Amino acid sequence: MTFDSVKEAIEDKINPVLALHKGTCELLRIEDNVVYVALLGGCAGCPSAHLTMFHGVKAILEYAFPEIKDIILE
Repeated sequence: MTFDSVKEAIEDKINPVLALHKGTCELLRIEDNVVYVALLGGCAGCPSAHLTMFHGVKAILEYAFPEIKDIILE
């Protein structure tokens, strides 16, 4: 798992769906297999952001990269 491979997964699998709601997910950094992301645009401050995070972003990334220990929303 590299920064670029996780960023590519976000851009290819997550952001097209979030774009339907005028949102986007940005990879901030990876430290010790913990991924830090931000939800931006229409997703920032949305009451459903935590659902999007846990049932969308987290599920997709953990499936694609089983070595991920956690995904933190900043």
